[in-house]
Amino acid sequence: MKTAKYKGGMFGDGEGDVLSCNLCGEIDYEKLIVQRLGIAIGMSGEDYTFCDKCWDGKNLGKRLLQRLGYPDGIRLNYDCVDITEVDSER
Repeated sequence: MKTAKYKGGMFGDGEGDVLSCNLCGEIDYEKLIVQRLGIAIGMSGEDYTFCDKCWDGKNLGKRLLQRLGYPDGIRLNYDCVDITEVDSER
């Protein structure tokens, strides 16, 4: 098994962190298929790493939202959208 430490980005963020899957904790570098993917909610975000098992899993979205603290989903406030009723027979 191989592990990897991140050398850091433009601002040195995450320097020295061991890459691991943010969902299951896998640290085997060969299994980490997505590394340091930037995900933002609003104006700030973080970088996330995923192993092949979690990335290809059926419940990635649900587990990721739980990890981010939004188990019921992320929706814009009603004052940020115009909602229109449409015919459901389309």
